[in-house]
Amino acid sequence: MSKMRRLPLAQCQAGVGLIEILVVLLILGITFGVAVPVYQRQVEQLRVKSAAQEVLLSLRLARSEAVRTRQQVSLCALGQGVCAPTATWQQGWRMELATPAHPRRRDWSLAPDVSIEAGAGRVVFNAQGALETGSSQALRVVGPQAARCVVISPMGHSRLVACQQGGAG
Repeated sequence: MSKMRRLPLAQCQAGVGLIEILVVLLILGITFGVAVPVYQRQVEQLRVKSAAQEVLLSLRLARSEAVRTRQQVSLCALGQGVCAPTATWQQGWRMELATPAHPRRRDWSLAPDVSIEAGAGRVVFNAQGALETGSSQALRVVGPQAARCVVISPMGHSRLVACQQGGAG
């Protein structure tokens, strides 16, 4: 007959208790409660920065096309699918190369929760790549809690900057 060996009660009970599970769930809840708003804010900031970079790249493309073709090129806000003086940038924008024989166009659009605030509905580069107005311009790309500004110098050079409180630039 073989002898059965009895283990102490503490060694027989394996597993996790209810209180331990509740403590882990509480810690996870607190961690997610802190992490989710931070994550959402980061995603929004990246969405605004991405839109601002798209605006910046379209400005640089328009300027380079003006210099390359030696003619006026404009970026204009779209309203109802066409460039209009009263249009806002929310519906997108278009690069227009003013050649009657060979008109060139390229359109861009924004994410739904991002908007652009601008003083004018059009940015025009002359044949030398400078702004037609002769003075600097700024476009403010805005999301619910984030903003970036694209500043264009009179010479047509554009750059992305952090917006100052209450205004562009």
